Amino acid sequence: MSHETITSPAQLAALCKRLAVADRIGIDTEFVSEDTYRPELCLVQIATRDELAVIDPYKSGDMTPFWRMLADGKQVTIVHAAREELNFALAACDRPPANLFDTQLAAGFCSAEYPSSYGSVVTRFTNARPAKGEQRTDWRRRPLSPEQIEYALEDVRYLLQLHETLRSKLEKLKRIEWLNEEMI
Repeated sequence: MSHETITSPAQLAALCKRLAVADRIGIDTEFVSEDTYRPELCLVQIATRDELAVIDPYKSGDMTPFWRMLADGKQVTIVHAAREELNFALAACDRPPANLFDTQLAAGFCSAEYPSSYGSVVTRFTNARPAKGEQRTDWRRRPLSPEQIEYALEDVRYLLQLHETLRSKLEKLKRIEWLNEEMI
């Protein structure tokens, strides 16, 4: 599936309008925290059933409408190790994304391994191997290369499939309530 790169406030508004009707939204962020008091948001990756997108927050303007759309929506918001995504949402609109499903926590309730990396969870529960290679990137530098964008998209490419697989496994194990309690 090809992706869209969001680089203007108008494109961000159009994306938020499309996302507002999605039933599930996978998100991930790339950020830098080494030289800053608070992590600096450098890229947001999105996956739905119908589209992949990356948002360049340096060019798309105020990200508050995006975080507000996630907090106000009825969708399941799927993330892996959601700490920074939660922090960005709380800083923008004082609320977390709606119906949060953290694949790292869910995988922990399905196995003895916790915490698990995204790559490990994807491999274990989908038999796919996400491509890696740009882990040491300075995400603040522009322009981002096609390889950097592809690497970033790998972090959301499997989230919807993981959600289905892990939710089913948690239901079989009668542990879905455990995850629900942690997501509150």
